[in-house]
Amino acid sequence: MLQAPALSGVAPSRPRVSCRACFLIDDGGRVLFRSNASRELANASTTKMVTAVLVSRAGAVGDTSTVSAQAAATGQGGVDLEAGAAYSIRDLLYALLLTSSNDAAVALAEHVAGSEEAFVDRMNRLAGDLGLRHTEFVTSHGLDRPGHYSSARDLARIAALLLSDPDLAKIVATPSVRVATESGPSKIDNTNALLETYRGAVGVKTGSSGDAGEVLVAAAVRGDRRLIAVAMGSPDAAADAAKLLDYGFARLRRTVLVGVGTVVGRLARAFVELVGAGHHGAGLLK
Repeated sequence: MLQAPALSGVAPSRPRVSCRACFLIDDGGRVLFRSNASRELANASTTKMVTAVLVSRAGAVGDTSTVSAQAAATGQGGVDLEAGAAYSIRDLLYALLLTSSNDAAVALAEHVAGSEEAFVDRMNRLAGDLGLRHTEFVTSHGLDRPGHYSSARDLARIAALLLSDPDLAKIVATPSVRVATESGPSKIDNTNALLETYRGAVGVKTGSSGDAGEVLVAAAVRGDRRLIAVAMGSPDAAADAAKLLDYGFARLRRTVLVGVGTVVGRLARAFVELVGAGHHGAGLLK
């Protein structure tokens, strides 16, 4: 017997969020929510998603790098790296993506491209290749600079690209890890609070600065479905992202489901035959 289509729940209310720009997309590319999604805003350390993608694409994850004085002097956020010290690229990626180490961003950029300036050129080329029309990078780390910005829609695209890389997806889903430093193993914690407070959270990247406010690119998986939410310019990006994800999963629960083995063509033909037989269903065609 054919199983009838099912529709569950009541249509969810639109989330009440405080972000200046918000975006929510499912794993099929369907936009579930947007507000000022193409607005160009400072995006702070969410920039580091692109830094990580380019490092991985360069095949450098298994390398070791010696931190330059310029990289070590970058400061402001995350792990304070020591000039002249050698670190594994994998550990630098954990520092980059978990604790937003700006030092690590510059060290990685220099390792891959020889200089941060050359690396930023690669970042902007990648943005162009991806068709990100509302993104421009000036640094590898995302500290406030004139002309450095992205949009909620573009950040969601970048997050999807990062999550398609198994190594990077594992890193951004890690709540805490120990990395090797000159003074011994050091525990670092992920700044993404949703990883331990939101069911199914798997990443991706936080950001915060004077110009950007709080920014969060969040992803969560339930069952076989994944959502990516972006909250930019928010007083509480974690709360906003959680509301967006809640809304998205509520929307997914209302998806029309057709039973296993159902052939839609037969259903349509059966309906036509029912109408032709003079049953009450004919009224639906009026």
